[in-house]
Amino acid sequence: MKCIDWSICALEKDPQHYTCSRNAGSALYWLNDTKGSLHYYLRSNAIRPSPVLQIRIFDIRHQGEGHPDFSELNISYDTHSAMEAYSAGVEINRTLDAYPGMPATEHQ
Repeated sequence: MKCIDWSICALEKDPQHYTCSRNAGSALYWLNDTKGSLHYYLRSNAIRPSPVLQIRIFDIRHQGEGHPDFSELNISYDTHSAMEAYSAGVEINRTLDAYPGMPATEHQ
């Protein structure tokens, strides 16, 4: 909760601060506040596209759907961060595992 407080306080001073938006979103995400996390994830992804956030945004938007439209999942591959690329792989694997009955063409 303190991370959220600090991030929101910092965003009052600099509303375009990528890291504070992302950190607020992630703290809310891990606290299962998907509505709150979506707000901050959209904000930070607009500042700097992130493959991890794009996958999480997709997952949040389609939470509870049996067969989401995976054509809506547009992932930016433009990252110079090895950790971001690795984390995107972890996120996409978690997403794929959540839909075991997905047609092979969508899975690919």
